[in-house]
Order: sequence, then C-alpha cells, then structure tokens
Amino acid sequence: MQLKKTILATLLFALCTTMIGQVDTSKLYELPTVTLQVPRLEGRLLGRPMAVTSLQSSAIFQAQQQLSINEYLNEVPGLFALNPSNFAQDLRVSIRGFGARAAFGIRGVKILVDGIPETTPDGQGQTDNLDLGIVDRLEILRGPSSGLYGNAAGGVISISTQSKVERPFLELGTTFGSFNLQQYQLKTGFKTAKSDYIFHVSDTQTDGYRNNSGMISTTWNGQVLHQFAEESSLKLILNYTDSPQADDPGGINASAVAENRRQARDRNLSFQAGESIEQFKIAAILKHKQLSTNVFFSNRNFYGLLPFENGGIVDLNRNYWGHSLQYTLGELDTSDDSKVSHRFQMGYSTVSYTHLTLPTKRIV
Repeated sequence: MQLKKTILATLLFALCTTMIGQVDTSKLYELPTVTLQVPRLEGRLLGRPMAVTSLQSSAIFQAQQQLSINEYLNEVPGLFALNPSNFAQDLRVSIRGFGARAAFGIRGVKILVDGIPETTPDGQGQTDNLDLGIVDRLEILRGPSSGLYGNAAGGVISISTQSKVERPFLELGTTFGSFNLQQYQLKTGFKTAKSDYIFHVSDTQTDGYRNNSGMISTTWNGQVLHQFAEESSLKLILNYTDSPQADDPGGINASAVAENRRQARDRNLSFQAGESIEQFKIAAILKHKQLSTNVFFSNRNFYGLLPFENGGIVDLNRNYWGHSLQYTLGELDTSDDSKVSHRFQMGYSTVSYTHLTLPTKRIV
C-alpha cells in the first residue's frame, strides 16, 4: 500500500512539473487597480494605511438569494452578523465588537448608500430597504478610521449602486426555493446623450424556515445620472419599500430546539409578534470637480407587535433629512498615493422628527 502511494505521488509530481513547464511565463497579466472611496480621499487599496475591504459585485453575488446584505458581507474579516433570517429584528452587524449590544438593527456601524446615510440620526441603521439587485460594490472600513464619518466607532459599510449604462438593457429574474420562497425582479436601464437611467423593482415573499417567520416585501429603486460636463454630474435617487409582513418567531431554549427546531416561541405566536414598514427616500448628489454635496429626505413608518406580558404596539413615524458638503483643496491624483491633498468638509447635518405611540395593553 505504501509503495502504491509513493508511485502515485511521484506520477502527480511529474505531471505538475510538466504542466508548469508548458506555461508561457513571458506573458504578464496586470490586474485592474482597486480605487477606494470610503476613506474620503480616493486612492489605491494597497496605499491606504487602514483596514479596508473592497468587494466588487459579480455573477456569484447576483446568483444568491438576495434576501440579506449578509450574503455580501460574510467574507469580511472582523465582521460578524446575526439574524439574517429574522426579518422582524433585522440584520445585526458587529465590526470588531462594536454593535454587538444592539437589541435589533445596527448600532455603532455607519451605513452609506451612494454616500447617503442609511443610519438614522439616533445612530440606528436598518437594512430592510436596501435594493440588493443593483449593488455594484461594497467598501467596509474597520477600526478608528471610521471616525471620519462621526461617532460610528465600529466601522463604515459603504454601498455603491450601479449608475452607468453602457447600452440599453432589460433583465428579468425569478427565484423559487423551499418554504415558499418566491422572488421576482425587473431591472432596466437606458441612456441618452448626457443621462443614464436605471430602474429596479423586486418583490419577495417567503414563509420562513420556522413558524411565524414569514416575510413579504416590495422594493422600488430609480436612479438618474446626468453629466453636465466631464467633471460635473448630478445624480437623483428615489427609493420606496413596502413590507406589510415580517413575522418574529422569537427565541427558544435547547429543549425546545430538540423537540422541534422549527417551532416559534409560544408568546410570539399568542401575540402575533412581527412588524410592518413603509419607507420612502429621495436624494440628490451634485459633484463638480473638487466639490461634492448631497441632500436627502427619508420617511419611515414602522408598526410593530411585541410579545409583552400584556401585549404592546409600537407605532413609529419618522422623518429625517440632512446634507453634506465636501471640498478638496488641490487636485486628486489616484495613481500617486504619496501626493498630499487637503480638504474642507462639513459633516452630515441631520434633523429628525419622530412621532411615537406605545400603548401598554393590547387585546388578542
């Protein structure tokens, strides 16, 4: 037996040596330069003294279920995510330990989409309105460098969506899976002399793996990029999400898991725990040479049923808006990271109006 293994190893080594000898080493393959935007000043990935991960959207990402942003983030070092399948409590993201104490949603981590903050003024972020079908790339900034964006000490997740249209297209996509998973997507794009238009709609529903864990959600997203000149552009973004159902199965102990791991917590069933949300966002991004500014407005209606002793209802209606202005003194040269540039920046100025109703009792 040992002799057979030795002969097999020798043959494999000879085969590999022969194949290496046939490779044409005279050809050089140059990989494209990865340019980062999340560190405020654009530059090459290898020239930045900070922990940054850049992920380019690919066919592998597009072939996934696209139910949670966690599908894109599970390869990022130092990042840990929970609840990707609990659509009522939302995805919880922790970067280097920051954000681990969030009861629901994302805290301690800043979320940006095309430079517009998805994190609300009170520091909480939600991902249930993200349109994953038009994600172009993600940049994750970890460590103290995230202080560039304010008090998000844990890190920054910056998402860039598709903006440019090379030629007109129309894409239809459907996904079917276990537990009555159904997803329908429509994406189209066209361009004129100076403008690019991209529209995407996604309708998703599932019964969930566990009892009382179903979800229904529809997301609309429209973008217009108008190029005034070579260094001047205006981008308009419109996003609307309607999720009338997101059930919460709750947590169960080890004995309940051994009995039936798909069961929901009894109180969650009794009080029909879950949530429904409706969110609208509009934003405008203007860039002219070294000047970059944006303004946005968002409205989020949240209605949640909680499994309290006497029942509970959360009826939250929030409006928040803000703007950002950044001006860079000196020209940026992304090919030479040794060049020093200075910038004047006004951070996000956000104003929030919140109406909250929390009855103490509910009859079921």
